This record gives sequence, structure tokens and C-alpha cells, in this order.
Amino acid sequence: MDPSKTNASSSAVAAVGTAASTGPTDATSAAQKHSLLAMFTANNTMQERLAHLHNNPLLSDVKFLVGESRTPIYGHKVMLVPASEYFYALLCGNFAESQKREISLEQEDPEEFLLLLRFIYGAEFEITFENLPTLYDLSHRFIVPVLQVALLKFLEDHTCPDKILKVVKVTRLLASIDETISIDETCLGEISSIDEICLGEISNNPLYFFKHNDFITIDEELLVTIFRRQHINCSDDQLASALGVWLQHNTTAEEDARQLHDLIQTGKRSADSFKLHLFGFHRRVLPGEDAGDFIFKINAATRISLYGIGVYVQSDELVVNIEVKVYESEVEIANEQYKFANKQCGEVNVADLFFEELHMAPRIQYRISVVVTPPLGDKAFVLQYPRTHHTSIELNITTSFLAIDPIGLKYLYCKEQPKNE
Repeated sequence: MDPSKTNASSSAVAAVGTAASTGPTDATSAAQKHSLLAMFTANNTMQERLAHLHNNPLLSDVKFLVGESRTPIYGHKVMLVPASEYFYALLCGNFAESQKREISLEQEDPEEFLLLLRFIYGAEFEITFENLPTLYDLSHRFIVPVLQVALLKFLEDHTCPDKILKVVKVTRLLASIDETISIDETCLGEISSIDEICLGEISNNPLYFFKHNDFITIDEELLVTIFRRQHINCSDDQLASALGVWLQHNTTAEEDARQLHDLIQTGKRSADSFKLHLFGFHRRVLPGEDAGDFIFKINAATRISLYGIGVYVQSDELVVNIEVKVYESEVEIANEQYKFANKQCGEVNVADLFFEELHMAPRIQYRISVVVTPPLGDKAFVLQYPRTHHTSIELNITTSFLAIDPIGLKYLYCKEQPKNE
């Protein structure tokens, strides 16, 4: 059973606030809870019946008066003591409270306390990104190891691309909680490991995350952490564009914004992938000759991820517009537009053009089309007799049916995919 969800439904967690505000009889009366406990049918399990003891005066041997409102919440030592070292010490130790039937917890929030008890009793319960920080705080203050495990598993299970920005935001928030309460070193290590996994995924495919709706919701500290990554699959211009989008949606002091721009410009970083160099004879086009598309297949069983290309550019223009399209079996899988700042006009430059991660499989034909505006004319480069040298990545590079040499690419930014993907 998934420990992050117990008979979970979104409405169940929402109902906790109601149950806490007016006591044990607002959602389900004591009589109803009594009758639910007495439902001994084949479809009514022991766990379900025990869950009905949650905040139930029936068989209760301890009552908590919670918060400034002293909201009564009913508990059962037999349920609380095995789940929590805090309750074990409080209810079975030498504290005066161990002999009392009423215990005051004025510093606790009734709704939060009931949420904790829902987990302990196995009542309807769901971990969400919204309630996870509260549960994390409660799990450590009341020393409930099973809840800590469930919270970590929830984060681990959500380290998928669509949820990674939410996960890394939460891990950063948990780190701030760690500064105020005593946290087990093992738990801290696991949170740090999850955080690094998320940051690694962002570095691997940053352009996907920069376009994600959650990107504009991250705080400045996390933004700086991303910009300081030494290896990331995007250009400085793409980092600057991402910063521009973030600044449009976040209020930041002018000096802070300037420092963020400086961080991009002065930071030393490289791609989180390797350059698969293309060997052969790079030459300028002949009069009347056109550069063809770069067409290839992966010969070996290795699957690769493609992140970008390096293409030769020689132009007298200050800004060169470049369009890159990638096709898989003639189906377009990428279409990107770039404004290349040609800082050395007239000289031969290499434009590093990154795009979102593309997963490529063996023995499938891929085609990369590059269109430069204004046209490079007789300054365009083609690659004659193209080939690569790599221990595990073998590319079969072919020409078009008209035997036109492909555009002058210098290298591909790529990475071998793990075999289990």
C-alpha cells in the first residue's frame, strides 16, 4: 500500500478543518461513529473500523485541549503510543500528563493536530504539496517515523518532469524547517539527495523547465541556485531569457535584478552533456551549391539524448537569425528560432544552439534542418565525408537523395541514456 495515501481523497483532507473547528461530532456524530465501529461485514476491514476511532469519544482514554480555543480532540493511547515516541513519553512516561485524562496542547493548531491523528489512525488521508511542509514539521515534533517515511516517498515518487519544480521548492522549504527543529541526519540526507536529483534534472533539460508554468513561482534563492550550476544544457542567452520571464512575474529590487544578470554573464558554465565532434572535410559551398540537411541513424543499440548543435556561421551581420528543425522519420519533433549575436563579424564562428532534450532511438532516421537568415551565401559551410568517433555511439551519417553535402555542423550536444530508460 502506498504510505502517502490511506483511502485517499482530496475532500478527505479538506474535511479536516471542519472536524477540528467544532469538535468530534461535526462531521460524524458519536452515535454514528459507534455504529460504524459495529459494522462487522466481509467488506468492512479492521483498519477501516479502527479509523473510525479518530477523534471519537468512544473508548477514548485521553482528551487533548488544543490551541487557544482549547478545542477538544479525543485520543486513544493504544493508537497513539505505538506510533509516536512523543506520545509514548507523554502518556507512558514519568510526566504528570501520563496520569491525566485531559492534556492541554495550547501551542498546537487544532486543524493541524487532527491532520496528524488522521494519519496515525489510518483515516482518510492524503499527502499533498500544500500540506507536506506542515506534516513534515508535525512528524518531527511529535516523532512519528512512519509519517516521515511516507513524506519522503511522496517526494521521491514525484520526481517526474512535470512535478520537479514543485518538489525542489518543497525540499528548500523543508530545509528552512530543519533550522528550527531537531531533524534526524538520515532524513536530512535523503532530502538533500532528492533536492540534488531535481537540480540534476533541471540542468539536464533546463529549457523544458524554463517554459513550465511552475518556473515563475520559484523564489530568487532557487533561481540563483539554478544559474550557478556549473553544467547546464542551455546557452547564456537562454538563461537571460528565462530570467526575463521570471522578472516579469516577480517583484525584485533593481539591484537584485542587476546581480542576477551579472551572475549569468560572469558565471563559468558548460553543457551538461558532451560534444560529439563531427569529423570530415569542412568546406565552403561552391557557386550554385546548397547545403543539405544533416541526416543520420544510430547504428549501435545505444539510445541517446540530443540537446543541441554547434554550427559554423560566417556573416557580416551583427545578428543572424537561425531556424533549426529536427525530424524523426520525417515527423517534426523540434522547431526552434534563434537570434545569434555575431560578435565577430566576418569571422568564422560556431553558434551553440540548444533545444529541449530529444530522445533518440537506434535504427531510426533523424534529420536536422538549419536555415540561416540572411542567407550566408558563399560563406556557408558544408561537411563532406562526415563521420564520428565514439566508443559506444555509432552514427551512420548519410546525404540526401540528391547527394548534397550536409550543413557544416561542428558537433552535436548529446548524452547516452541509461539502459533502464
